[in-house]
Amino acid sequence: MGGRWDANSAFGEDFSTAFYPKASASIVPSQGLGWTNETFSTFRVRAAIGQSGLQPDAFAKFTTYQPAPSEEGPGVEPDNLGNDELQPEVSTEWEIGTEVGLFNDRWSVDATYWDRTVTDALVSRQFSVTGGFVAEQLVNIGELVGKGFEVSVRGTAIQREGFSVNVFANTAWLDEEITSLGGAPPLKTGGSYPRYTNWLAEGFTPGAFFGSTTADLAIPLNLAALVQRDANGDPILDGNGNTIPLAGWEDAHAAQLAGECYVLSRELAEQWFSEAAEPQRVQAAGSGQLGLR
Repeated sequence: MGGRWDANSAFGEDFSTAFYPKASASIVPSQGLGWTNETFSTFRVRAAIGQSGLQPDAFAKFTTYQPAPSEEGPGVEPDNLGNDELQPEVSTEWEIGTEVGLFNDRWSVDATYWDRTVTDALVSRQFSVTGGFVAEQLVNIGELVGKGFEVSVRGTAIQREGFSVNVFANTAWLDEEITSLGGAPPLKTGGSYPRYTNWLAEGFTPGAFFGSTTADLAIPLNLAALVQRDANGDPILDGNGNTIPLAGWEDAHAAQLAGECYVLSRELAEQWFSEAAEPQRVQAAGSGQLGLR
């Protein structure tokens, strides 16, 4: 059993010290209990529980400003948004495991299962820039749970005078989930670059990747620019009062009139982007306003 007491200058003014207890125990049945198993030469069972803390960045609690030179004269502008309530991120973990020696300890197996809960997680959160600070603020929010196991095997495959072959293999499994963000919305990680689509979101792994999906609905195309027109640029109508599509656009035009989806070929898509998707500015007669044609 043991413990650790921390007092850190990085803590906010509203937080003083932290204490992290720990305890562990192990039993070795293969020693002192008349163990005579020839296959399992040694056997040990162990368990532990404890807490640890992650301290905030050294100067995260301070609100700072930076120089803002201008033609009108020197000045300052907001830089880091401090937090007087910063405290350590606390991780509480327990684990159980075993160590087994086989064939006079020629081979060994080590297995561990662990379970961890992180509270007061330190997260850089963006608040409204109307307060004057555009930088993110380090805050303690939310809860993260995780569990996993690790297994390793090592042994001596060949042992001769002047020659030996040792084998080692291991594997691990990890499952983590954000169970609470303390009321905060999903937070983007990796900076503002749009191609970084990793987020902190409740119910997902930290830094989970979110990709785009195709909309499950019909998105009509405006094919108004791809119809036959007269010398004045006005659409030519058929006997039913409908516009007449350009050559090659008959099927797409019919689908649009029926309110149905239509998959464009690459040629038609390129033509649509070059002729229809590019808006043309026209001036409405007598209004002095610009519209789209």
